[in-house]
Amino acid sequence: MILKLSRLCCKMGCCLPSRVLYLGDYVLQGAVGSGTFAHVKLARHTSSGQIVALKIIHRPDGINHFKNESTILQELHHNHVVKFKFAKSHETYKPRQFYTPYVDVIGLEPAITSIDQCLVKGNAFSPETALGLFSQLLDALAYCHDRGISHRDIKPHNLLISCRFTLLLADFGTATKTARSNTYCGSYMYMAPEIHNRVSMYSARKADVWSSGLCFFNFISADHAYSFVGNYDHRYRLISQRQWDSYWALHNKRKGNNRELPRYIQEAVARVLIVDPVLRLGAKELLRGFIGQEISKELVVKELAQRIFQCTHVK
Repeated sequence: MILKLSRLCCKMGCCLPSRVLYLGDYVLQGAVGSGTFAHVKLARHTSSGQIVALKIIHRPDGINHFKNESTILQELHHNHVVKFKFAKSHETYKPRQFYTPYVDVIGLEPAITSIDQCLVKGNAFSPETALGLFSQLLDALAYCHDRGISHRDIKPHNLLISCRFTLLLADFGTATKTARSNTYCGSYMYMAPEIHNRVSMYSARKADVWSSGLCFFNFISADHAYSFVGNYDHRYRLISQRQWDSYWALHNKRKGNNRELPRYIQEAVARVLIVDPVLRLGAKELLRGFIGQEISKELVVKELAQRIFQCTHVK
C-alpha cells in the first residue's frame, strides 16, 4: 500500500487541475502548496515523462528570493534537503485561456505534501514519529549550518514529505550565508525570541534551532508552544523560566486531554527551547543527543503513509 500510495501521489499530486495546463515543456499535474511569493505544482515533462515539482514565482518582488534559493540549493546535497534540478527565467505559463504571462521557475525534487497539511485536522503525530521527523530536520539543519547556510524560515509549511516518506527541508528563499543577522524575517509563530525582540545582531543558526524546536512541538501536539513572545503569555513565561513541570501541566489542561507525553519527549523539547541563544544548543549537538534513541524508520514511514492517505482521500 505504501509503495502504491507513494507512486500515485508523486505522479498526481494532492489536487488535480480540471484541464491541461502547460509551463514551458511541462504539463502541470497537481498543486503541492503555495506561499507569499510562489506556488508549487507537480509537473511532467512532455517528452521524457520526468516528474518534478515546479516552484512558480508569481510576484515581481519575489525575484530576489528566486535568485537566492536557486544559488543556495545548488550547493546542498542531502537526503533531507529538497533537491535542486534547474532554474529558468521567463518561462511561458498558461494558467488560463487567452493569458500567457512569463514567470521564473525552479525545478525541484517532487514531494507528496507538507507536514502542516498532515496536521491540518488537529491530530498530532505519535511521539516516535514526531521524534523521527525532528531528528531528520536536525540532520538537515546540521548539514546546512556546517556549510555556513542558515534557513531563517523554518516552519511546518516548509517541511515536505518526500515520495520516500521522509522529511525534506524546503524554501530557501530567505536563507543566508551570514552567520549573524539583524534582519527581521521568518514566520511570526516560529521566529526566535531574539528576532521578536529585534536584537541588533543575532545568530541565524541559533534562531533556526529555536524554530525547529517549535516545529517539533507542533509535531507532538498539533498546537503552538505559546501564543506570543513576552511575559504576558503565561506559557512563554514558563518556558523562559524553565518551569517545565508547570508548563506541561498547563499544556495538558489547555488541550483538554489526559494523554501525558513520554518523559523523553518532554526532555527533548526542553533541550531545544532555551530562550537565551548563548545557552541554546546547536543542531549538531542536539542531533548527538538522539543517537541513543531507538527510532523505527518503518514506524515513521507507516504513520506518514496512513496520514497522507487520509489527508488526500485516495481510495
